[in-house]
Amino acid sequence: MLADAVAYLQRSHRIVISAFVVIVITGLLMALADVETYSVSTLFWTKMGLVALLMANGGFLTMAGRRAGQLESRWPRRVIAASAISLILWLAIVYASSWLMVAA
Repeated sequence: MLADAVAYLQRSHRIVISAFVVIVITGLLMALADVETYSVSTLFWTKMGLVALLMANGGFLTMAGRRAGQLESRWPRRVIAASAISLILWLAIVYASSWLMVAA
């Protein structure tokens, strides 16, 4: 059962990483379209900080998945915590994005 959960996590994480790459590329292109506005925007840099935290959390989630066999008792709690943090960060990024659209 643990092996199935790890395999599912790895498959879903590949899809998330692919989508994240597309989002980063399109976000960079949009920011480059109006560098003067975004380079001085505190809200933009806050959003970039949230994206960096999301990337770090994704690395933690990947590491927890790879070490699942060694951490059998702690693994589910770590994955649940990382998943909850990921959800909160995604929602914060979407919220910051909506305010960024209004401010720009």
